[in-house]
Amino acid sequence: MKKSIWIVILLFAIWGGILLLLPGEPKQQDAAPAISSTPISSTAPTAPPSYLARIDQATWDYYKLIALQNEYGAASSQGSVKKWMDSISVFVGIYHTDEDLHIISKHIEDLNKVPGIPAISITDSSENANVTILFITQADMNQMTADHGEIAHGYTTVWWDQGSITKSEIYIVYDEQTQLERQHTLLEEMTQARGLLNDAILYDDSIFYVEYKPDILSLSSMDWKLLEIHYSDLIEPGMKEAAGEDLYRQAHL
Repeated sequence: MKKSIWIVILLFAIWGGILLLLPGEPKQQDAAPAISSTPISSTAPTAPPSYLARIDQATWDYYKLIALQNEYGAASSQGSVKKWMDSISVFVGIYHTDEDLHIISKHIEDLNKVPGIPAISITDSSENANVTILFITQADMNQMTADHGEIAHGYTTVWWDQGSITKSEIYIVYDEQTQLERQHTLLEEMTQARGLLNDAILYDDSIFYVEYKPDILSLSSMDWKLLEIHYSDLIEPGMKEAAGEDLYRQAHL
C-alpha cells in the first residue's frame, strides 16, 4: 500500500520567503490596495531539453543542491527527486491585483515552455485545483510564522507520493509588499512548488538565492537549466542522489 508523504520545508531569510506546512484555513482580510501595473520580462527556454551529457559540472552540482535537498524536513525526505507527473491546475484566491494575475499567468506560460513539464493551467474552481495561490496579510503571516522569529512574505507547501508531487499551496503577503516585491515572491514560490525545494548562496542572481533579494524579478538562465534537468525524462520521481550521480557520470564517460 502506498504511503502518502508530506514535507515541511522552511526557507528563511530576513524579509524573505518561507516554505512550510500550517494547518487550518487563512483568515479573511481587507481588500488589497490598488497597485500600478509593472511589466515583467522572461528568459524561459524554448530549445529542446539539455540532456546530462550537455550539462557542465557546476550546473549539475547546483541542480543537486536545489532539487535533491530540502532546507528542512525528515532525513528520509532528503536526497530524492520530487516532481509533478500529472497536469497542474492553479486556483488564484481573492485579494490579488490585476498585475498579480498577470505575473502568475505569464510565469505559467513560461513554465509550460520547459520540455517535459506537465501542462499548467488556471482554473476558476478551487475544487478542481491541485495548486492554490492565496493572498494574506502580513499580520496573518506573522502569526503563522511566530515560532520562527523571522518576517516572511510568502511560503509554499508541497505534498508528494513516492516522489510524485500531488498538491501544493502557496501563500503570498499582499498588504506590506510593493508590486515588485510581490512579483519576486510569486516567482520564487511558484518555481519552488515545481519541486525545487532548497535555496543556496552560490548565485546571487538566482531565484533560489538564500538571502531575500526583491530586485530579482525573473529567473536566471541557470534557474531555467535546473527546471530543464528536473523535467527531463532521465530524472524520475523518487530518484535518489546516488542514482542521479551514476547517470551523470555515465553521460560524461
